[in-house]
Amino acid sequence: SLSTVPVEIMIPLDNNQLLAEDTLSGGADKVLRFAQPMKVNITPDNSGKWEKTENGQLLWRTRIRSAGALSLNFGFSRYVMPPGGRLLLYDISGKHVRRPFTAADNESHGQLWTPIVFGDEIVIEVQVPAVTPLGLELVLNSVNHGYRDISASAVLSGACNVDVVCGAADGLSEVDSWRSEIRSVAAYSTGGSLF
Repeated sequence: SLSTVPVEIMIPLDNNQLLAEDTLSGGADKVLRFAQPMKVNITPDNSGKWEKTENGQLLWRTRIRSAGALSLNFGFSRYVMPPGGRLLLYDISGKHVRRPFTAADNESHGQLWTPIVFGDEIVIEVQVPAVTPLGLELVLNSVNHGYRDISASAVLSGACNVDVVCGAADGLSEVDSWRSEIRSVAAYSTGGSLF
């Protein structure tokens, strides 16, 4: 039951104030901010709750709540998952679940930046085999409070980009080499707060 899992409550943020700050500092050449990072130091040693599952695995869970957030995403400054272990992220309703992160996600830099999960309260869940819990290294150092609905963003291109669709319609020759990619779209996040 999630009711027994401790909740880490983030400092209150005002979504409207954050949007107003963006308007004041904005400009077409600015990268779009969608979340406000908050520094934390959350580990399985200082937060959450450990339990033993029926199949003999160890389960650690903590809940992160940032009231009013449209989404949350996380930056782990240390992520080392032992073989057979996994990390899941999901909202408290279970509607939005992010894939399991496993030992295959261990990188030489030791970090993990997660995709967004919609909602203002997210469960971080780790399962590890009981024989390898000491191999787990997990330090959450950034909780990113999403205050902008990025699914409704009207940003089509940055000031330094050429909009291929509009360029083709306007007859710009610089878009000719991008004709085969014209039906593509991509967005990526940096630092869990910009895209």
